[in-house]
Amino acid sequence: MIWMDFRGGMCAIFGSCLLRGFAREREEEAMRLERRSPHERATMRARLNRLLFSLALVTGAQCASPQDDWTDLITPGSLVGWHTAPGGSWEWRGDVLVGRSAKSEKRHGLLISDARYQDFEVRFEFRTLSGCSGFYFRVDETGQSTGVAGFQAEIDPSYETGGLYETGGRGWVSKPDPKENKKWYMPREWNEMVLSARGHRIVVIINGHRITELRNDTR
Repeated sequence: MIWMDFRGGMCAIFGSCLLRGFAREREEEAMRLERRSPHERATMRARLNRLLFSLALVTGAQCASPQDDWTDLITPGSLVGWHTAPGGSWEWRGDVLVGRSAKSEKRHGLLISDARYQDFEVRFEFRTLSGCSGFYFRVDETGQSTGVAGFQAEIDPSYETGGLYETGGRGWVSKPDPKENKKWYMPREWNEMVLSARGHRIVVIINGHRITELRNDTR
């Protein structure tokens, strides 16, 4: 599974990375979200397969027009094909999808797609205003307060962003060096993350610089 998570007191915004996504069978790339132009920031590409793609996100702006062999994954103004769990709220404000969670809310707030995928690469822009968030993948829904168990690419105003944390499992699997991360990550500003998960190799890149890499991970 893959999704974005919001916790108590959290508010985050994602650039147009996932307003619209397209899926098709392709041997060399499973899921990709890529920058297009200043006015068409991102497009997500995915290979339909076994992995449950559960992506919670805040998105905005315009995206590139789909090609004939691509399928929309999310439509501006609609959450058809997506479900939420277990806390927080999601709403469209114009062409921006906003997720919020009150400080009193103990549960994580997730927006999860109903579709399934396998290996993937995703690229998106994000900005965190407060609190702690994350981009989850290869996870299972649990019905607990966290909602999921599995990998999370950390996203928050600290220099732990881009690290890998396993919720309901090992905890921190790979924690970035704050001194190195400080060179590339801009807290509370727009940043770009590229996350690739292919087999047992996982790579997280922030603003063009590799922050985390796992090889031959057991999960």
